[in-house]
Amino acid sequence: MGIHSLSSNVEAIKKMPSPINIKELKAFLGAISYYGRFIPMLHSRCGPFYDLTKKIRLVHYDPSKEIFIATDASNAGIGATMFQIAESKDEKPIICISRTLNDAEKQYSVTKKEALAMIFAVKNFNTFTDDILR
Repeated sequence: MGIHSLSSNVEAIKKMPSPINIKELKAFLGAISYYGRFIPMLHSRCGPFYDLTKKIRLVHYDPSKEIFIATDASNAGIGATMFQIAESKDEKPIICISRTLNDAEKQYSVTKKEALAMIFAVKNFNTFTDDILR
């Protein structure tokens, strides 16, 4: 007797496809949350996944603080985020941008897609970077 897991529910979780977006990740985390009582430290193990479901909190730009830009490219799109370094040495996002690739750009090599993401960032962040690049 007592509390136990239903094998049909466990099998359903095992057969779930790997989540590929926030909605699917939230569904997966919801499905496994009941089983926290059966799996030691489940919630601490899932901490990084819960962090992914949180909205990004942007900070106001402070020209006195150091900034840097991170870019990324995939087969579907490009993106960039500008960060500033806080007093705590944490990286705080100021602005995030992204766009999908057109059909021609999807044919680019990985290196060209990454370069395209850098160009996209510099063009869009020019109000922040003009003083630095002079």
